[in-house]
Amino acid sequence: MANKLPGVRAALCYDVSSARNSREHNDANVVTLGAMLIGPGLAQQIVDIFLDTQCTAERHLNRVAMISEIENAVRSGESGSAGLAELALSELSEADLQRVAQRIGHLMRGGGGATEGAHTCTEACGFCQSCAEMNPELLRQFIDLGADRIVQRGDGDAVPADVAHYIDHTLLRPDATFD
Repeated sequence: MANKLPGVRAALCYDVSSARNSREHNDANVVTLGAMLIGPGLAQQIVDIFLDTQCTAERHLNRVAMISEIENAVRSGESGSAGLAELALSELSEADLQRVAQRIGHLMRGGGGATEGAHTCTEACGFCQSCAEMNPELLRQFIDLGADRIVQRGDGDAVPADVAHYIDHTLLRPDATFD
């Protein structure tokens, strides 16, 4: 909600890295913390890092300027939604667009962390490389951050026991659909 206010760049910070990155990369000026998710000690560390970190890298400052330019255009009513997209994209070089496309492709392939051919995606396993069979370590990281349940698509034969404990079994019925 805070980000809907002019001039506000709020960031949900759940650890010291997210606090540092939100300031360094986006020059966030409002910190938000999840109620009953973060203890007082961690909250203090997050706020200290947030207040002590500055956005100084030129590439990040350029991005913040683009965000402000779009915000100002919206506030003044100068640009419709198509104009906003053109405004944002006009500032990106061809190299920037190529890096974005490569990064999206890398993420969609799962970051290259798994052995090719070790797992075949099925219609039920639409998010390969982030499932418990392909990348249990990723799910363990989410569990360490406080996730109390996960979704598993596919047959689940190779899910480690420590991760299987967190699978939300209401989604494993044979007649369940994505809807």
